[in-house]
Amino acid sequence: MEKKSAQLIQPDGYPQMMSRQDAAHAMRVLRSAQTSVKAQVVMESFVPAARTGMMAQVAALEAADDIAEISLAAHEIRGLAEPAGLRAAGRITDVLCRYLDETQVQGRAADKAVVQLHVSAILRATHAEDEGRANCDAIVSQLNQLVGRKLAERIA
Repeated sequence: MEKKSAQLIQPDGYPQMMSRQDAAHAMRVLRSAQTSVKAQVVMESFVPAARTGMMAQVAALEAADDIAEISLAAHEIRGLAEPAGLRAAGRITDVLCRYLDETQVQGRAADKAVVQLHVSAILRATHAEDEGRANCDAIVSQLNQLVGRKLAERIA
């Protein structure tokens, strides 16, 4: 049997899903104030479910025994934090996730003290939302600097 090769289709060769007129109408509807209000209502209705999922992942993070469990919970938290209204925790978690991902790419073990510092900051930001928001920029900046130094040490 002869092996078939891939067929290349030029971009303008795909059938159009809607006419130009329909596409223009769809764009007007998507940009309308009504659509914006409806989207905001939908997003706000998602907050309780996101917060519930987020708090379950925070509990998993707090109970995690090893880096793999911490990484799994942290990546889930990073995705849920913003929709749950916990932006400070999400920003701190993002720094931890990037650190864990980079150490894995480098084939090195993450520094447990650095990971624990991040976990502690995430827990604090999650449970003390107002305080976490007020200090978030400083905390994220300091953790980014720490992670940068630790990653640089591992390369040198």
